[in-house]
Amino acid sequence: MNDGKPYSEQIKPFNFMNTAFVPRGERPLEDQRMVLVVPYERDSTRWLQTPWWNRYSGREYRLTLEPAHGRVRPGIVRPRSYHDVLAGYLTNEEAKSADSTGEPCRAGTRGLLNRRRVLIKTLTHIGKESNRLEDAQSGLIEDIDEIVNQYDDYYDRVFVPLAVPVLRDLGVRETHRRTGHSVGAVSKALARENPSRPEQAQIRTYVAVAELHARGQLENAGTLPSTDPTAVLRQYRDRHCRTNISCPDGWTGP
Repeated sequence: MNDGKPYSEQIKPFNFMNTAFVPRGERPLEDQRMVLVVPYERDSTRWLQTPWWNRYSGREYRLTLEPAHGRVRPGIVRPRSYHDVLAGYLTNEEAKSADSTGEPCRAGTRGLLNRRRVLIKTLTHIGKESNRLEDAQSGLIEDIDEIVNQYDDYYDRVFVPLAVPVLRDLGVRETHRRTGHSVGAVSKALARENPSRPEQAQIRTYVAVAELHARGQLENAGTLPSTDPTAVLRQYRDRHCRTNISCPDGWTGP
């Protein structure tokens, strides 16, 4: 944003800015993570003529008040209006409530709501969301996971039960090739008895490789993978256990 501008016109720490939110249905398929920003401009009549930037991808966009209605409009998006915000309250899904049948609330749920039944699957300790508090309050953070501190053991929660079985299917040599870790390190990490615990950065690499393989296998089988990497591994595990009499390689059924 500052390229080619004199210092007096550049964005600096503690400058103000405008923010625009774009409904997911109005976002380009290749740029779904979106929060638009622009140097502060008080005159609203200039907002449609001003170029905006997606703070995640750095791509430039122009605003329009015309809905896309499924049309592809490169570099043009419609921001969320006050009308959109108010209308959203009418179909807001109450995450903590259930409908009359006990199912989670949906956009079209009507009638008296009940409290949802909670089943504990994992315990994750998180800190208060005081990280980047100003960014969160101003709407610059789209996903709360960006700023939440998690203190659970990722190794025991994700790597061992979900990633290791996938990597064992790939084999030591192929896992070594895809991760770049040494054959010896991979062999120790995937060992069935007394495995060694990799460094945290290595664990993330292993999980990413496992998730990519699992995603490809699900797509080849005609299953739409989740957008969440951990959920993809669970999908793969569940499908594996459904299509096999037992769940080998340390997996247990869903």
